[in-house]
Amino acid sequence: MSNIKYVPFGFSGNETSYPLNDQCNRDDLIEIFQEVFTAENSPYDEDWSYEDVDGFLEDTSQMDYTGVLAVDSTVDELVGFAWGYRIDPRNDLIDPEEKFPSEVQNVKPEMYDGDGFMLDEIGVDPDYRAQGIGTELESRLLEELDEDTEIERVMQRTQWSGQNIPKLQLDNNMGFDVLTFQDGRADKPVLQEVEFVGKDGSDERAYLTQELEGEKPCK
Repeated sequence: MSNIKYVPFGFSGNETSYPLNDQCNRDDLIEIFQEVFTAENSPYDEDWSYEDVDGFLEDTSQMDYTGVLAVDSTVDELVGFAWGYRIDPRNDLIDPEEKFPSEVQNVKPEMYDGDGFMLDEIGVDPDYRAQGIGTELESRLLEELDEDTEIERVMQRTQWSGQNIPKLQLDNNMGFDVLTFQDGRADKPVLQEVEFVGKDGSDERAYLTQELEGEKPCK
């Protein structure tokens, strides 16, 4: 869509054209995040409060993160987002043994060597879906990561159920493979039971990974 522009975002005005230390920008992102992940608009049965999202963004601000936003330039409104963070084992907010399933450490230990990236969130306004915006957001973020000399691999997780097949298909088209481990004689996906936000209950999320193809400096 020619009216959609894609911009980097962050918490520092020196790093981005959409600084989240601007309260209006922050409120706009919180509002669309809440809308994207409400039960009627998402396979995730969650209820994110303003305080929940605001705290989540604050935690993200303390990580080595990268993000891309989609903005409808005709009305100057935020319509989509994608962001994530480098999995830095030196960061106290990212304890791999606590945050990720043990199978990740067993079958993909290199995710925790400081060169791995967690694609944490991606979402599109329900009124703008099925127009390729989600694909473009994920693609642009991966391109930025591929150009980053410190990032060599990317991981993300998504709901492991029939309700979220479109997202799994998108990730597959973007080059992600479901991370599996050997259980007896069969390979099984690495799954994690995740508690819903703001509501009782939980669901299983699958982990997906891909190696980036850009040239990296020798270590």
